[in-house]
Amino acid sequence: MNRLQNAQKLLAESLAALESAVDQAQNSAALAAIGNGTGTAPVETAPAIDISQLSQDLSAIETDLETAMKMIADLTASGLSSGVGKDRI
Repeated sequence: MNRLQNAQKLLAESLAALESAVDQAQNSAALAAIGNGTGTAPVETAPAIDISQLSQDLSAIETDLETAMKMIADLTASGLSSGVGKDRI
């Protein structure tokens, strides 16, 4: 796998992790809101969200995204300056 493919894979993995974290946070908030209702059926309690851990995870994802975007930009610029792959871009 070349560097561009590695960067694209890293970017895709980071985006998937970010989407998962956002979905989990939204689902937890929705469950907590439902739990405040007055229904007679037992309501599942929302899992606790560790905001500190979520923040650390998002920071790590942001760093991975910045790294991947820089790698892609560097490789794209390198390919353009050397004339390689002009037909593919």
